[in-house]
Order: sequence, then C-alpha cells, then structure tokens
Amino acid sequence: MPIPLNGSSEISRAWLAKTLGYMLDDTLPVKLSSTPTDIDFLGIHPSLQEVLALGNAVKIKPRIVVEVKGWLDYDRSELLKGLYHDLSLMKGDFIPKVCTKEKDEFTFTFLKEEVFNRATEIFKPFIFDRVLIVPTMPFDCRYKWAKGGMVDKGTLINDCKSKGIIVLELGDIITDLIRYVKADSKKPGLENAMNRRSFVLEIIHALQDAQMLKDSIL
Repeated sequence: MPIPLNGSSEISRAWLAKTLGYMLDDTLPVKLSSTPTDIDFLGIHPSLQEVLALGNAVKIKPRIVVEVKGWLDYDRSELLKGLYHDLSLMKGDFIPKVCTKEKDEFTFTFLKEEVFNRATEIFKPFIFDRVLIVPTMPFDCRYKWAKGGMVDKGTLINDCKSKGIIVLELGDIITDLIRYVKADSKKPGLENAMNRRSFVLEIIHALQDAQMLKDSIL
C-alpha cells in the first residue's frame, strides 16, 4: 500500500473483516529481484470453510491473499491494459522471476512468482485464493489491445478467474458494506456500537444519517 491511510484499502479491510469475518494481517514485505513490494492483506476465516460473498455470487476460500488497487492508482483503461498484459506474462500460477517475453514489464507485483511463493510458504499445505480488488469499471469499459481486438471487463474478469484470481470491484464492496450497516443499525444499542468499531463503517453510518436528514429537510 503506497500510503498508510489508503481509502480503498481501508474500505476493503472493513468489508473483509466486518462483513465476511476474515481475520487479517497486513503489509507483509516481499522482496522482488527488481524492487521490494508487499502483500496488502493475508486473511484466514475462523470457520475454515468457503465464504459466500456479494449476495452469494462469489465463493472465496478461507485463506486469502489480497491486493487492493484504488481510484488513484490507475485510470480504468490503464488498469485493463496492465492486467491484460500481466495475464499474458503468467506461466501457470504466476509471472516468473525471469520473464523471457520481449516486453516483460509488469504492472501487478501481486502476480509475481515471489509473492505467490511467499503466500504458499505461509499457508502450506493449504491452498488459498488470490483476491484482486479494483475500482469499479463501467459495463462497457474496453481497451483496444495493440495487437488487435478489444479487451472488455467481462472477458478480463473471466480470464483472471481461469488463472485462479478473483477480481472484485470496489463499487460492489461499498454496496455490500451499506447493506451491512443498515442491518447493523437494527441491532440493540451495545451490539450495534461494537460492530461499528471501524473508521469506514462510522463514515457509512454518518452518510446514512446525512441522507436521512436530507430526506427530512426536503
């Protein structure tokens, strides 16, 4: 994470921990041959069972490695371009330490062999899911690939899935958090207060109150 208080990361942390119930560790250093990097989040679910997320639309393993890319990291076309290119560099589960392709510059260190191996060391002998959280991309978001043809959001997400990478969008995560807060607000006072112990959830509660005030005034 490039800055300590990364809004996208804090939103993702609140969703993973509060809504889904994962126990998280963050900013695990990983040394690449080119530059140091880190794993944004490592997570394990206390149930040790698959977790259903986003209205049961997504299944996530109980052990996860998470990378978060926020609104300030890339514009949407650059994100599509970088991710599509990086998928083409992957050999099996990762981009090898030494890439022999002509254009071997990569965008997502998350997909590098060193990161995969570090996560494997931590979770072995168990398998894990890699979760990539990105800004919301419009349904018609497309990128014209230099070699011809178009890359669209749906194709890219499916290509990632085929390589064992779950791509989630921040818009869906925020919507899910709002649902969680609405349900949370109906709980008894003390239990409600305990569940709100999160900077992000407090903001969502505040926005909810602001909307109520706006509706009452207007």
